[in-house]
Amino acid sequence: SFANGIEQLVHAIVNDLEARENVTIKTSHHVKELKFGKDIEVYTNDRSFNADHIISTIPSHELANLLPELPYLTHNPSVTVAVVNIAYGRPNLLPVKGFGYLVPRITPNNPYHVLGVVFDSDAMPHQDYKQDKYTKLTVMMGGHYYNDLSENDYPSKDELLSQAIETIEKHLGVYSTPLQCMAQIHRKCIPQYYVGHYSRMRKLHYAIKKKYGKRLSVGGASYFGVSINDCIANSARLALDLLGNDDERVIITGLERVE
Repeated sequence: SFANGIEQLVHAIVNDLEARENVTIKTSHHVKELKFGKDIEVYTNDRSFNADHIISTIPSHELANLLPELPYLTHNPSVTVAVVNIAYGRPNLLPVKGFGYLVPRITPNNPYHVLGVVFDSDAMPHQDYKQDKYTKLTVMMGGHYYNDLSENDYPSKDELLSQAIETIEKHLGVYSTPLQCMAQIHRKCIPQYYVGHYSRMRKLHYAIKKKYGKRLSVGGASYFGVSINDCIANSARLALDLLGNDDERVIITGLERVE
């Protein structure tokens, strides 16, 4: 992470791009339709744009709404994860030091569907200005356990806070009253790559080449890695491939590794 959290990376990217004359960032522009003609017409909730090439990094199931003729964009589901951040006003409350722990699926007596707990105070101690003041934890719940829940069935934020605090009490023996808590449900945030993913991506790669030629590339968590590390590395590779390609016969889809 970073001293001010992951958003510090996003702000740094935005600040860098906004300083470049050839870059325009449009926020709150939800893409409603794509039309591939002589130019690519991009229709949003606010206006339309013309483009000669599009790099789509939205989730593949969202891209499927825009380009339903492409195969396998909706094959892999994405799970919903509840994340609860808890800070205690005392240091060194944990019985052990480490990054945290995961809860295997076969673990009995897991009524709140806990996936794991991160010891933020140990894993990222330099985020605090006074490292000796707090004990901080992140509890993650849900994932595949939430697959059968409807929108109205998800636990409320108050319920998530209560479940996370009870989990920490039972698992780690921490019975202190939290100084601050925060709960958030991240809907469809982690794609699940089902068996056969690589061969499906090969078929998608060739479908993009055949249907859209040199005008569409894809990236993001839906294809070759869900982590921020993979997304950054794959995006850099895609950008460099596009910039370095001066051969009209070579089509860059972002899925070249399947070849």
